Amino acid sequence: MKNITSNIFNNLFANRILANLMMVGLVVLGFYSYQNIRLSLYPDVDYAWTNIQIVYPGAQPEIVEEEITNVIEKEIGSIENVDLTMSVTTDQFCIIYLRAKFGLKDPDTVFNEIVRRVNNVDLPKRAEKPKFQSVSTSSVPILKIGLTSKIEGNHELVQERLLTAARQLETQLNRVKGISKINFFGKASQTIQIEVDPYKLKEYGLSMDFLAQFIDGGNYDSPGGSLRVGNETFSLRLKGRFTDIDDIRNLTIPFNQGVIQLKNIAKIKKVFEEPRELVSVNLKQGVILGILKGDGVDTVKLIKEIRSTLDGIQEKLPAGIEISYYADASIDIMKLLSVLESSSILGLIFVFLVLWVIIGFRQAIFASIGIPVAFCFCMCLLYFMDASLNQITLFGFVLVLGVVVDDAIVIIENIYSKLEKGLYPYYAVKEGLKEIWLPVVSATLTTMAAFAPIFLTTGPVGNLISFISVVVCLTLIGSLLECFFMLPSHMIEGTDDGADARPEEKFKGLKILVMKVAKYSIRHGGKISISIIVITSIAIGSLLMINKELFSNEDLRGFRVGIKTPNGTDIHKTEEIVGKFSKLIYKKYQNNISSIAHFAGIFQADAFGTMVFRDSNYGQIYIELKDDADLRMEELMILTKKDIAEIPGIAMSWFVKLENAPVPENEVEIVLRGDDYETLQKMSKALHDFYKTQKGIVNVFDDRYMGNQQIRVIVDRKRAALHGLTNKNLGLNIYRALEGQNVGKMVPLDGSDDWDITLLIDESAKEDMTQIKNMSIRTPSGKFISLNEIAELEKSLGPSVIGHYNQKKSINVKASVDSSITSLNEVSKNVEKIFPELENKFNGTTAQFIGASDDIKASFVELGLCFLLSTFLVYSILAIQFNSFTQPFLIMVMIPVGLIGVAISMFIGGNPLSLFIFIGIIGLSGVIVNDSLVLISFFNNAIAAGKALPRAVMEGVSRRYRPILMTTVTTVAGLTPAALGLTGKSLVWQPLAQTFIGGMIVATLGTLFVLPYSYIVLNNLFNKLKKRKLIKAKQ
Repeated sequence: MKNITSNIFNNLFANRILANLMMVGLVVLGFYSYQNIRLSLYPDVDYAWTNIQIVYPGAQPEIVEEEITNVIEKEIGSIENVDLTMSVTTDQFCIIYLRAKFGLKDPDTVFNEIVRRVNNVDLPKRAEKPKFQSVSTSSVPILKIGLTSKIEGNHELVQERLLTAARQLETQLNRVKGISKINFFGKASQTIQIEVDPYKLKEYGLSMDFLAQFIDGGNYDSPGGSLRVGNETFSLRLKGRFTDIDDIRNLTIPFNQGVIQLKNIAKIKKVFEEPRELVSVNLKQGVILGILKGDGVDTVKLIKEIRSTLDGIQEKLPAGIEISYYADASIDIMKLLSVLESSSILGLIFVFLVLWVIIGFRQAIFASIGIPVAFCFCMCLLYFMDASLNQITLFGFVLVLGVVVDDAIVIIENIYSKLEKGLYPYYAVKEGLKEIWLPVVSATLTTMAAFAPIFLTTGPVGNLISFISVVVCLTLIGSLLECFFMLPSHMIEGTDDGADARPEEKFKGLKILVMKVAKYSIRHGGKISISIIVITSIAIGSLLMINKELFSNEDLRGFRVGIKTPNGTDIHKTEEIVGKFSKLIYKKYQNNISSIAHFAGIFQADAFGTMVFRDSNYGQIYIELKDDADLRMEELMILTKKDIAEIPGIAMSWFVKLENAPVPENEVEIVLRGDDYETLQKMSKALHDFYKTQKGIVNVFDDRYMGNQQIRVIVDRKRAALHGLTNKNLGLNIYRALEGQNVGKMVPLDGSDDWDITLLIDESAKEDMTQIKNMSIRTPSGKFISLNEIAELEKSLGPSVIGHYNQKKSINVKASVDSSITSLNEVSKNVEKIFPELENKFNGTTAQFIGASDDIKASFVELGLCFLLSTFLVYSILAIQFNSFTQPFLIMVMIPVGLIGVAISMFIGGNPLSLFIFIGIIGLSGVIVNDSLVLISFFNNAIAAGKALPRAVMEGVSRRYRPILMTTVTTVAGLTPAALGLTGKSLVWQPLAQTFIGGMIVATLGTLFVLPYSYIVLNNLFNKLKKRKLIKAKQ
């Protein structure tokens, strides 16, 4: 083994040009990769959620539930690996959510099976085709484009021009590669409406059903075969398709006494039907396009290409239409990258300055050069792996910044110990590396072993954080290669013969202090050890009890307000109320607001747009702040909460910060299940009352609302049967009359867009119950009867929202948590305590957590297992190196000692135990053992050389205190910019850096002043045991 190692080192030293070329090539390739690597906010992660959206025009919630929701839930209920199903059914609409089992590596298989099964379901003819969405980090729009109109008053003209502009943009954007989907909000549709006068229908003995069939049949081009005339053959074609609105107006309709033109019994006009939601941007009526990117697409480059593609389109838009951009994700990404890049560069400078002071300028360069080389090595591999540079990968770089020079520091220190003995640089480097290479490799492997298990975590969160371990491990490998392939040649070329460039004189006082404390700790080791055990136990207990959260969210440049008006409120009235509030906010805080958009007819309950409620009494407002706003987001939210009291007609409101979270966070979501909906409503009310007693809970929302105004048609089945009518065909007739029936298309000859043709009853007739009762119905025999002959109409109330959870009736109760007052974990604990009380009070019901609370438990359990696996791997590496089962325990003891520093830093900073901090603790466990490993290796070598135990230990501390302190100081220096927020504050990086620094400092003190005593005690114990064995053997 020694000969092989010697040959490797000799070959490396003999070819220094190769080493330098490798370094230059790696740096060049690394910078190329950095310039071209994909940029995104988060990695591409499938959250294993699928939602199915189905529109059922004209159907009440109960009908949608019976004919669509129940049927689909039954079909997909038996799909393997589906963890839960959840659905929300509203007026004319249902959305069904399915989640794959936690830990499933390939959720696409489940998604494909869901699509297959749903497409095989026989849905009502009126229902639109199901839409499927797989929820991922790409489900959030990366950019929103607003089209607004300066025209006021002329509604038809505004809708026409907005629709034209939206189509122009859609055409242009379809040419941009990387866009997976464009969501339109507020986009109207053009149609030709045939509004039939019900009195004329009755007068001429006609029905809506008959008119629909005749109009559809008259709008038809038909092939008529071929005709041979002489030597020529002609193809026959029957021309009848509508190409102009006059074709429709002049259509001749037969009745029992003759014929009549359609225009004599109906109003026929071109209209722009209102969209399902009304939208305004910056107080102007408009349309919003939400741009979604595909997986594996560079967010920043895509947004640049979109803006470039649309550059100059303003002049081509219809007169009075303006284009604007907001919610630009590239701004947040570049801001984040800028902060982290600055922190990394400043950290590198701090590391270099510290090394310069400690080991001199030349050696500081030797050590520091390993950082960019290692980072370039990692960046190259990330680029060729088609990974992206995002918040998670940058997290890994920040984490490893101060650690990456540890190998170089230990090697340089050992080489200089040889130079001090008078060896020439070549032989000093050679002997120094041969002596220290195994501990250095082991130290690197222990750090990698600490992080590697993170890659094995499963589920959405596991997929999200796995790249942290990839970045750390690849960077450490790059650092190790630099230390063995490049650093030696630099040391040989850059060190003068016999020179000792280390400013040793500066640290004599420090050395004296370290040795005094070490001697004191050895003399009083028992008392100190007991104190450490007590303090460590307290630290671990405090960490177990501390508040936990999944992610520490970075606040983005805005917030949204959800608004609910009283049930039954018309969409235009809702828009008026929401618009008043928008106008008030915009007017008062215009200097702080970059853009404001408000919606009526829709409420989006989550960041991904998957939990959507559509009803005329829902609304929401998005407020985006300027970068140089005088008010902070929290301040503006507080002010607007007060302002909303000035607006009458608002039943409920929710204020939610836009946060930079990869998964929905800071929300506690509970599902209440049971068979009786009224009981669930009472249970939900009781939960609401409990929330009112809890501090830090805001924006409580549920879907238990009753109050959807309905007119029930009660059919006399006997009378209907006498006329050959059933409830089904009666319902179809009524729906077509009131909501409209598509009866074909008009295709203009000029090649412009087609127009849908809709047949419906005159709008004025819908306001008169008498005309509805007298609606003409055609029987199968051709006879016409009035609706009131076979049915009665009565007003009633029905549920506006019907929820299901695993095919059982449910109510979801969701509340936001103000993290400045309490934590999600604390709220979850308090709420969970009342579950048994609620379930006992309301028989036949259950309550359970879903969403973020559920994810936190699963993720921390998995990370706990990762920590155990990391500990085992680190122990195994140490046991193999030392060929001992007991010495690794001495090193591993430093891990809980380091937790003292973690607990102190978290207490001082007031930080909760987030997922990232937990990952930092796991990684810290691998870094902490490195110093102990090097120190014990020296102890063992000294004893093997024949030195007495006390002398070997004190000499080890004397010789190794500098590299141990240096590795700690450089780690602290590298993380200081992030810890202090010198280049920008961060709720993610600052707590992590502070925790890492606290743990490193305490663990280093433990290594220097606790480990030596423990080593002596353990060796004395083994020596006594050996003596006893020898005595017994002699006896």
